[in-house]
Amino acid sequence: MRLKLARMIEFLGGKVTPDKGKICFKSKKTREVFNFSANRCKFHVFNDLPANSMFTKFCQLFLILMLLGGCNKAEQTAPVSPRCIEGQSHCQITIDDAEVSITFNREKLVAEQGFQLLINVKSPKAITSISAYMEGEDMYMGKIPLLFEKSGKNQFIADGLFGSCGQPEMTWRVWIFINGNKQQSLSFTVPSYLR
Repeated sequence: MRLKLARMIEFLGGKVTPDKGKICFKSKKTREVFNFSANRCKFHVFNDLPANSMFTKFCQLFLILMLLGGCNKAEQTAPVSPRCIEGQSHCQITIDDAEVSITFNREKLVAEQGFQLLINVKSPKAITSISAYMEGEDMYMGKIPLLFEKSGKNQFIADGLFGSCGQPEMTWRVWIFINGNKQQSLSFTVPSYLR
C-alpha cells in the first residue's frame, strides 16, 4: 500500500521521504508537507496540483470522452411479437414430414443491432437440436453462427447480429440444420439495413 502511494506521489510531482513509519509528501509548488499513515490517508494533496498537470489533463480528457460516448446512441428498433419480416424469402418451409416456421422479433433487421430468430417445427418426430449459420449473399462476410436453445417442444430460439458493410441494404442467407432421427437442412434469405 505504501509503495503504491509513494509511486503515485512521485508521479504527481512530489517528493517522498520516510519519516517515522509515515510517508511525507512535499509539494514542489507550495512547499507544504502532507503526512500519510497506512491506516488514514489524506488525499487533499490533489488540490495542490497545478491546473496544467498531466493528471488534470487526463481527468479532463476522460470526462470529455465519457460525455461524447453517451451522446451517440444508435436508434434501435423495438422488439415485437414474433413475425415474418418484409423481404424474408420464406416464413414457412415444409421438408419431408415437418413444417418449419421461421420468425424474428423485429420488424426489420438493422446492422449491428441484436435480434432473435425463432424456429417452430411441427413434426410427429421429436427434434433434438437445431444448428445454423448465416453468410452474406451479396458480399461474403464469413460464416456467423447462430446458437439455438430449446424454448419449448420443438421450439428453438437464437440470438443473432448482422455485421455492417458499406451497402445500405444487404441480403443474408441463413442455413438451418434440424437434427432429429436424421439431419435435414434448409435455407432462406433475409435483408438487413444500415438504419
